[in-house]
Amino acid sequence: MKAGDVGDPRPAPPDAARRLELVVESIRDGLLAVDRQWRIDLVNRCAADMLGRRREALLHADFRQAMEAAVVEGVRQVMEKRQPLSFEHFSNADGRWHDYRLSPSEDGGAVVFFADITERKLASERALLVAQHDSLTGLANRRLLREEAERILAAARRQGQRAAVLFLDLDRFKPVNDAHGHEVGDKLLKSVARRIRRQLRTEDAIGRIGGDEFVVVLVGIRDAADAGRVAANMVARLGRPYRIGSLTLEVGASIGISLFPEHGDSVDALFKRADAAMYRVKRSGRGRFAIFDPAIEAAAPAGEAGMAEQLRAALAAGEFSLDFQPVFASATADVAAAEALIRWQRPDGSQIPPADFLPIAEATGLIHAIGEWQLREACAQQRRWAAEGMDGIAVGITVAGAQFRAPGFAQRVAAIAAESGVDPARLILNVAEEAVAGNVDESARILQELRDAGIAVAIKNFGAGESDVRALARLPVDKIRLDRSFLRPASGAATHAGAGNGHAAADAIIGLGHSLRHEVIAEGVEREADVEYLRGRGVEYWQGFLLGGPMPAAEFAAWWRHRRSAAVHVERK
Repeated sequence: MKAGDVGDPRPAPPDAARRLELVVESIRDGLLAVDRQWRIDLVNRCAADMLGRRREALLHADFRQAMEAAVVEGVRQVMEKRQPLSFEHFSNADGRWHDYRLSPSEDGGAVVFFADITERKLASERALLVAQHDSLTGLANRRLLREEAERILAAARRQGQRAAVLFLDLDRFKPVNDAHGHEVGDKLLKSVARRIRRQLRTEDAIGRIGGDEFVVVLVGIRDAADAGRVAANMVARLGRPYRIGSLTLEVGASIGISLFPEHGDSVDALFKRADAAMYRVKRSGRGRFAIFDPAIEAAAPAGEAGMAEQLRAALAAGEFSLDFQPVFASATADVAAAEALIRWQRPDGSQIPPADFLPIAEATGLIHAIGEWQLREACAQQRRWAAEGMDGIAVGITVAGAQFRAPGFAQRVAAIAAESGVDPARLILNVAEEAVAGNVDESARILQELRDAGIAVAIKNFGAGESDVRALARLPVDKIRLDRSFLRPASGAATHAGAGNGHAAADAIIGLGHSLRHEVIAEGVEREADVEYLRGRGVEYWQGFLLGGPMPAAEFAAWWRHRRSAAVHVERK
């Protein structure tokens, strides 16, 4: 008795045509096959749906009449050259983006696969727009400001004009921020940005390049006195009181000035020298401006060398330690990881902020020894926690750009992890986007070596820095970190959870990250509304002072046990 005969319960096997149909319909992309006479002789349901046509109407139709000219031209090239072709195309007919993959077929025709990539493209474009501007003030960020400064200098060279760079840092901003919180501090920064912008002409450039640091590029100044008058007006206007809600706040501004072409012919040189002039103002009383003096630059290396010697001595004397800040799973609020943060406490009890010593460590090459110590200590701490029953907690560590780019970096990290006995899956390396963006191909190779060793990688500042987001999208990483600035709504937006386009920048970065199948870690969570927003967007992890700030290892372990004990007690009730 054969399958399918009367009385035989086995179904008859499908014939070849039916099998082909089943395979074609199982493909999630659109599929069309066209013969050498341009007739469509195969089409799946997905293709018909994306084209908005009935499948029966497409079958045997002229491909040149059914598809847009750009796609027809692509198929023509494949038929003639007998080589595959891939491209992206925006359809004017339905306003959608599609990714096309064309291959020659044996009968002289072609096979066309296509997929709708509109959401991915829109997320990428939104992220690119966000990447050009500071999400808080709406001013140009460092990358866009550099581009505008390059354009201004190029025009000044051609026309024989002069230009000036003003490096501006707020005075007394940190005490205001600490006393009244980040929300008040953010509103103050927006007010400062508005006052600076009102002082400038449309052809001048302005950007926010750091927390309370702004840079202005003045076009077509007459002389140093001209730039000085602009700076003096800024100092005066920025020193006036600010009304933020019911508060009256006062900050000032210190401004350093460099001149083109006297103080440099490049953007980097002019920025560096304006920055040096600003620090001279900070050291000599603040609330003023100063024009760059070459004597400042001549004195700078000695200070840097002195700090380098102190760093070497601190490393030998064991003055560094690690604090750990918990990272929470959004869905459960369980502790999923701990970010290791380096601390330097001198014998006299004073602490040197990482922002003060890490740039010098990187500039002098000491970052390699300090970074290796930090990695070894973080791995050792994870092993100690694992032995104490805290094995589920991964440890994250931030890697400097110079470390990441050093030859053999991935192999060195894998070796240290193996020597310490830590499970590589419990180690997360945080790498800033600027560290990987300079050479994307080389960065991709290093990142893949880390992933092959089982070590997770998270990109910091993804989409918010100076880099090409499309290039970063090619990198083999596991997670992206959403900077705290993205949780602060843009100027004029509401501040409550679900505040419409108040979180447009964060939406773009989160959407792009998820479209690339990366997990997202949000930084700087300080409000319950932040958590509600992040959960609503499917963000996997977050960290911030809302539930836990940085702590020494022993304090972290005690905090974790208390938190877990309290959770078990609640469950038993």
